Amino acid sequence: MKEKMQFGPLSSAAALLGIAGLSSAGQPPDIVTSDSTSNTAMGTQALQGLTTGSNNIEIGNQGLAADKKTIRIGASGTQTAAYVA
Repeated sequence: MKEKMQFGPLSSAAALLGIAGLSSAGQPPDIVTSDSTSNTAMGTQALQGLTTGSNNIEIGNQGLAADKKTIRIGASGTQTAAYVA
């Protein structure tokens, strides 16, 4: 005799979350890196252009060689809008 499998709300939610994890766009890693000159970077190649500057925050931006006390978010031509609440 076959038994019918029943799924409760928790197992259904877990199944949906598992399926959602199969999407093509993955969540980027939550990695924030700071160095000894108070530069903070987040994202692919963030702060890679910096050579001498300090006290910068670069999120998804390579920065310029001598940035100092600068915040850069996004890449020119890639991000086209910003919203601050």
